[in-house]
Amino acid sequence: MNRFYQFLPTFIFTISTFCLFGQTIPEAIENNFQKKYPGKEVLEWEFFDGKYTASFFSGDNYMVANFDQYGNWIESTRQLKEDQLPKRVKKCWNKKYKDVQFVSALLEVEKMNQKPRYHISFESSKDLVNLIYSKKGRIKSKASEPIEPD
Repeated sequence: MNRFYQFLPTFIFTISTFCLFGQTIPEAIENNFQKKYPGKEVLEWEFFDGKYTASFFSGDNYMVANFDQYGNWIESTRQLKEDQLPKRVKKCWNKKYKDVQFVSALLEVEKMNQKPRYHISFESSKDLVNLIYSKKGRIKSKASEPIEPD
């Protein structure tokens, strides 16, 4: 039991660096969040790896926005429904991947000074596949790994 109490302060410090337990968010970050997403209410703020992350909803879409310690917006990720994908992305994906069994993620990722990218993660009959598309429906990146039977 004594060993538990030796590690307790380290454990508490580690956890507190990952989450902002009731701490205030720097004003510049809150202000820039409200400028970028007016009227949106943050569900949770987290601080990790030098970035502040806000989790919130925009309509029915769950979103995450990252800001640096000075309040500058870095990137945002928005969960999408299939009908929210750009038409060209949806057309290309449906044409090349007809044997999709389970879609695990449809995301729109926006980064500073870059056009949005569309991330699709799914299971085909043989593989776990992660694709990144441009808005024009061009594949920018593809990663896949075989599904291992249980």
